[in-house]
Amino acid sequence: MKAIARIAAILVASSLLSGCFVGNPSAKDRLDPRKVSLAGPNLTLDYGPDPAQVLDVYRPAGWQPSDARPTIVFVHGGGWVSGKRGDLSPSIKAQLSRGWVVISIDYRLSDRVDWPSPVQDVDRAIRFVRSNAGLLGVDANVIVTSGHSAGAHLVLAQALGAGNSSFTAPDLQIGRAHV
Repeated sequence: MKAIARIAAILVASSLLSGCFVGNPSAKDRLDPRKVSLAGPNLTLDYGPDPAQVLDVYRPAGWQPSDARPTIVFVHGGGWVSGKRGDLSPSIKAQLSRGWVVISIDYRLSDRVDWPSPVQDVDRAIRFVRSNAGLLGVDANVIVTSGHSAGAHLVLAQALGAGNSSFTAPDLQIGRAHV
């Protein structure tokens, strides 16, 4: 029991002490929430070789191809065995009205792969977004990760495991992807 409490304290301290960028687009870049279209993603791409490694890009109204918007990479919940990238939380949908690009990913579910494959998928998706920032119209230096339930667990595991080869896809090098 003490070991579990110690691990929990380390996780909380790590997340509190890690440097975080907090900010929103300027007032002129914020959008009227009534103009946010949630009918579907603007773009769907494969970020890896597995059919489950797919992401949807939701761009706010007024987005231009030359934009370099701050971005949220969102990971859905579902107990690691269900859920899909279209399951956006209300708080994530609200960020579109503030001018953020939202990229929601699918990952390989744990009923067909072993741990840490889902974490490796999150890492691969983030690297894909950074490497393709120009195509996606995102700022590679302002990428925030967020998740719901199991997705939050995967995001935290990826963040705490950054630089650990166990949490990086075997075919990718450790370290920040080149932009």
